[in-house]
Parts: sequence; structure tokens; C-alpha cells
Amino acid sequence: MKLSSILHPIRAITNYRRYKFFTSKEFPKLMEKDLKRALEIMWKVQTRTDINWDNPQTLNEKNVWLEVMSDTSLWTEYSDKYLVREHIKELGLERILNKCYGVWTNADDIDFSTLPDQFVLKCNHDCASTKVITDKSQIDEGSIRAFYREKLSRKYGYETCEPHYTRIKPRVMAEELIKNTDLELSPKSLVDYKFFCCDGIPQCCMVCYNRSELRASFDLYELNPWKKMEETGTGYNLGNNNVPEPSRLKEMIEIAHVLSKDFPFVRIDLYNTNGKIYFGELTFTPHGALQDCFTEKMQYELGSRITLPK
Repeated sequence: MKLSSILHPIRAITNYRRYKFFTSKEFPKLMEKDLKRALEIMWKVQTRTDINWDNPQTLNEKNVWLEVMSDTSLWTEYSDKYLVREHIKELGLERILNKCYGVWTNADDIDFSTLPDQFVLKCNHDCASTKVITDKSQIDEGSIRAFYREKLSRKYGYETCEPHYTRIKPRVMAEELIKNTDLELSPKSLVDYKFFCCDGIPQCCMVCYNRSELRASFDLYELNPWKKMEETGTGYNLGNNNVPEPSRLKEMIEIAHVLSKDFPFVRIDLYNTNGKIYFGELTFTPHGALQDCFTEKMQYELGSRITLPK
């Protein structure tokens, strides 16, 4: 009998124990005490391999390396969907900011009377907390407040080992509702253009559309020329759609360059509708720095375009 056959159950038990710890209440404590060790456990659970701290090569490896080995204080400020607005203004890009109607640290303080008939509510510190309000007269204010009380009480980032999110002061924001008027491809939601930027240079774009609470469609595109990428992971480019090149692609690429120029890696999310470009958010560790949207070959190629700080 091969040794690997004997060891396989042992590996399974070991990985199960790691997973149980990774999802336990003890894991946040480890994050605060020893982030490097916490990330090693996360990496092992997800990839079944050891991370290469000494010589990271892939996009994911370098993202995890940056979490531990670099100053991520600005990550916290720029991942905050409210505070980042000041950074956008300082860069002379106030024109891409959506209207903000209000911001509250307590869900019970949300003043619905000051909001228009249509708007969007979301938290500044997490994901999956967006509520699109198309008719204010039909909302249940009590249930909305309860929803955001729960969201504001939770520190986002512990489950995914992203400490720059845990340091964000939770708030609820109300913004203008932007509608998709340019593409028939996604009548249910806006089309989200996510630019992966290495050393300040946009490399490719993930197009997210047909988004709902439970699912979305994702396609990856090269930028010059605009065409679907072949080096994509499982779950991407599944549809038969070919998203046309956005009318303001050149301007979006330049904006992504300006917003990413100070970082080894960041993903810049933008919207392009109503003849205008809108800012979405900055993401330094997409999918908890374990993104699977690229093949292994593309992981190494993108990783080679990231210069790590000394």
C-alpha cells in the first residue's frame, strides 16, 4: 500500500481540525495576537498548501504577504466606504462620487424623513448589507433598523482574516440610487466594473452584472483590446454574453490608475451609466486574498507584476 494512501485520512482529520479552529471564536483572538499564524491557518485550510513567506510568487500569495509584512493602515481608511470619499476628493476626483444623503453610527438614528423616495442604504465596513429602496412609502422602517442594528454590531473581517476591515468604525450610509440605463444586459442591477491593478497599472476587468441578493454573473475581460479572457477560474465567464466595451473605458482606466498608484495591488470598482462614471470601492484583498477568478498561470503572471516593498 502506498504511503500516501495511509496518510490521506490523517491529512483529512488535520485539515478538519484546522477548519474547525478557523471558524471558531478562538480564531479572532489569534488574529489579534499573531496575524501571520492566523493567515497560515487560513491559507492551509483553503489551499492545502503552505504559504511561501520567503518568496511569494502568485497574486494571492503576495496579497497575503502584504497583509502581514507591510503597513496596512491606509487599507483601513480607504476600505471604509465613507472615509474614502475624502481621499477621492483630495485626488481631484469628486466628480465620480455618488450623492451621500446621510451617515449614522446608530441604526435608530436613521432619519427616513430626510431621504428621497428612492435611495440606497449600505454599511461602510462590510459587504452584503446593501438595501435598494425604490419606494420609500412601502418600506418597513422597523425591520430596516433591526437589520442594520445587527450589521453594525458585527465587526466584519474576522471570518475572512482581514484585520483592516475589523478596524473600521461601522456606519450606515444613504446614497443616491443609480440605475442602469446603458446596457440591456443587466436590467436587474448596475454593471460593476472591477479593475485589478498591479503597481498602479490596471491589468484586467471583472464585469459583474445580473446581481441579486444570492447570485451574480461574472466575466473577465482584457483591457486592450477589450475581449473576454481565457485564463479564468471555475465559475467565471459562464454566460454566453459578450459585454460590449464600455463607452468611457479609457477614462475608467485612467481613474483606476490614479486611485491605485500608491499600492502594490488593489482592485478598483467603478460604475459607468447615465453618461457618467461613479466610484464604487477599493478592495485590497478580494475574496480574503484567496480569489479564484484566475487560473494558476494567470495567478503567477499577475503576481509577477506586483513589486513588494523592501
